[in-house]
Amino acid sequence: MKHQKITNLLTVLLFVIPLALGLILFAALPDKDFSEEENRDLQTFPKLTWKSLSEGKFGQEMNEYFADQFPARDALVELKGLSELALGKGENNGVVLGKDGQLAVRWFDAYVDRLTRVYDTDFYAKESIDAQTSALNKLQAELAEQGLDLTVIIPPRTLDVVGGQTNYPMQSTDALWADIDAGLDDSVSYLDLRKIMQDAHAGGESVYYRTDHHWTTEGAYMAYCALMNEWGKQSEIIPESMFTIETVEGFYGTTWSRAGLKFVGPDSLEIWHFEGEENYTVTDWTMQTGQNEQGSSYIDFVRGDSFSGFYNREYLEQKDKYSAFLDGTHGVLTVKKNTDEQRQTLLVLKDSFFNSMVPFLAQHYDLVVINLSAGGVKPLAYYAEQFGCDGVLIVYNAENIIENNALAGVKYAK
Repeated sequence: MKHQKITNLLTVLLFVIPLALGLILFAALPDKDFSEEENRDLQTFPKLTWKSLSEGKFGQEMNEYFADQFPARDALVELKGLSELALGKGENNGVVLGKDGQLAVRWFDAYVDRLTRVYDTDFYAKESIDAQTSALNKLQAELAEQGLDLTVIIPPRTLDVVGGQTNYPMQSTDALWADIDAGLDDSVSYLDLRKIMQDAHAGGESVYYRTDHHWTTEGAYMAYCALMNEWGKQSEIIPESMFTIETVEGFYGTTWSRAGLKFVGPDSLEIWHFEGEENYTVTDWTMQTGQNEQGSSYIDFVRGDSFSGFYNREYLEQKDKYSAFLDGTHGVLTVKKNTDEQRQTLLVLKDSFFNSMVPFLAQHYDLVVINLSAGGVKPLAYYAEQFGCDGVLIVYNAENIIENNALAGVKYAK
């Protein structure tokens, strides 16, 4: 009887002590604002308002807060990942594990409308996809009235390219792309890169990282070649032989951090250099709004910092090595060649996939680069008036198409 009591007591203590220790550490340790491991902002303690409570937003943010700030979170994610693999699931935390250590995200936070988002799901909202493709159709019509061409590239997700290496059913990705294809009018110049990337990947080319959601520099170069072909400028494509490739080892991307499968080895990140790249200047611009003496609102662009070339090499010493391309995330950038020759200006609405394409396209065009992921994009006429515009290119990854509706708000006219 006494032995049984001791056993019961030890069982209770083994449960209570770690729980109590976790609670103490959770209360004592300061909150973190950013995770370098995952390269994302962490949820801090949310503000309680009647609106956030009634809409369910407060509860969702509290769940995210506990998940993001829990002590030893990274170690626990790794432990969970190993246990999931031991059970034969082949994935962890919404990331599937394929052959040769290939990782691919399959769970996304699907945007439904302004008040509704479905978290960690294979689901996507068709009404959100339709709203964005409809907006692109209207933008095409607006630009045509201005005598401007529109080209749209929606880079596929890693899962869309490497799905054959995993046990994930491709019917889900096929349905997404069918809705995108069906929503875009024939008048929209839309470049579908799935087949190109799938074939290259199946042939052994490294077009998407194993540990990150971006395409590699090789993948970005293939997208550049496909785009030049689409524009009928095959003869102007810069051949691979003109570049000197610098290889940076030890790149662990955000997919690797999310998966918690730490036994998966790092990627190599390539920077393709060409002679004269120092003759290009990247400038950051801040957009400001105000009112003039007559009470009319206006938008002004203020020049910020500039640097030569296309890379911030400081990032190569950090975990977030991909941000070396174009110095990471900015609201509005211009990329111009230091020359007296007349060059066309391309207005680009993009996410981070475009960053690694810049060194290729900049050899043909001056670029005005607008970050759609930053939010607050104004009608394109403002940018065209300030910087000039001979055409518009959109490069926006399918993951972002699912997770927000930024494209739905894009228009040309003020």
